[in-house]
Amino acid sequence: MFRKKHPGSFLESMAASLAAVHKITGSGQASRTKTKSSASKSASTCQPSLLWDVHVKHPPSSANPWLTSDSLKRLPSLYRDGAVDEWGRIPLDDCQINYKRTGDHLLVLEAFVLAHREKLYPPLWVLDKLNAAFEKYFSSQGSDSLEQLLHLTGLPKQGSSFKQRAQRRRDKMLAEYIALYAALKPCSLQLAAHRVANHWEAGVKRGLYKFGYGLDKPLSSDTLLQCYRRRWRKQFLLDEKYMDQLPSVRELSKAQKEQFLKTFES
Repeated sequence: MFRKKHPGSFLESMAASLAAVHKITGSGQASRTKTKSSASKSASTCQPSLLWDVHVKHPPSSANPWLTSDSLKRLPSLYRDGAVDEWGRIPLDDCQINYKRTGDHLLVLEAFVLAHREKLYPPLWVLDKLNAAFEKYFSSQGSDSLEQLLHLTGLPKQGSSFKQRAQRRRDKMLAEYIALYAALKPCSLQLAAHRVANHWEAGVKRGLYKFGYGLDKPLSSDTLLQCYRRRWRKQFLLDEKYMDQLPSVRELSKAQKEQFLKTFES
């Protein structure tokens, strides 16, 4: 004869499990009875952070499936270790920052791969982008490809997304060269563009630059100057008048600055 199960036993086990969670995470009744002064004091001691999402780790493969005190201690929930920069960011956050700056849709996929590789669940902004594309894919019954819905097809006459990314990286490098040379020399933008154009052509001939997609070809100084003035300065947030005030430039020694200038004058 089977024994009748009492619902109370299940509720008691759930209560015990929740008590274990509250004990470890500090989210029980005791934590809710903090005074306002202690709460404000703890908030004031928190270091500022630019983390835009809470990065959640994958549970360990050997974790006990039951909500016990021991298993919860071995179940890290938040990303608290690894490489964190001075602003409290991890490499995964750079994907979001660069995505907002450049609109490079490849960064959505890169962030997903990076998160999974680091055993983190992808951030919400990544899941939102993927989910929006998947919903449209099902709504169109597959008539629109995922490549189109994820904006990975590139733009007309500008090539694929990978070519656009390679060109953006090349253009940013050349623009930074022009701005930095003009600031350190100091000299006019015309002379800086002329020096960079000669350096770029020599490097292309020697095979030092390999951006691919037909981008490794000489560019005239007039072309570089026009691109810098019309697009690159605004696109990459550069200003040759203040380049020497950037922390990365101020940290350079006098010998390093002279070596940089000689690179473009040889």
